[in-house]
Amino acid sequence: MKHNIPNISVIIPTLDSGRTLESVLKSIEIDESDILHEVIIVDGGSLDNTLAIASQFDVRVLKSSLGRGVQLSRGGEEASGSWFLFLHADTKLDSGWQPAVKNFFIENNNEIKKAAFFRFKLDDSSFAAWVVETLVYIRANFFKLPYGDQGLLISAEHYRSIGGFKSIKLMEDVDIIRRIGKGNLSIISAKAITSSIRYKREGYIKRSIKNLFLLALYFSGVSTENLAGKYYAKNQ
Repeated sequence: MKHNIPNISVIIPTLDSGRTLESVLKSIEIDESDILHEVIIVDGGSLDNTLAIASQFDVRVLKSSLGRGVQLSRGGEEASGSWFLFLHADTKLDSGWQPAVKNFFIENNNEIKKAAFFRFKLDDSSFAAWVVETLVYIRANFFKLPYGDQGLLISAEHYRSIGGFKSIKLMEDVDIIRRIGKGNLSIISAKAITSSIRYKREGYIKRSIKNLFLLALYFSGVSTENLAGKYYAKNQ
């Protein structure tokens, strides 16, 4: 039986992403894919070579005020594919991502309320990286709480019905996952491979503890504005 495979708008927020953006764009095979409808870069004011790199690819570039939630929201408003794939600018997809996504569509009969994320992988083979990957596996697979560095594949219809990404500077990924609902989340077998630059710079243990601490503060009711101040002070 022939299946109707939807087309996808990929939305990537950027901010001084020159070190990683090229490999990310190459990984999604913009010129060769049969499921990509468009790629949208939403830039929050880069001062490095991010926009120069983007100009070498067949992508649409939008300007936005700073804040990942703000940028993702802007991209979602402008995207025109039937499905959206939100992807971080330091997270590339492995070579099997397209057949894995097609299998997701087929297995779920293009169910518009289903959303999906990829398996988390760091571009580092160290033991510390393996520990982080294992902890992420537990959080994402057993608690159904993936972060944005695992990508988010969601139908345009479902995305809009739940209000899309909120224009907040932090925890935008946790916020939308909670609104999607655990029962509507699936995991795609392909890997989303995230740059380990920040982990190496801050230290694997220190960064992991800080992320967990911020998540706990978020669930306890601390505003995302306050959380963003704590996070971006050392991450921008």
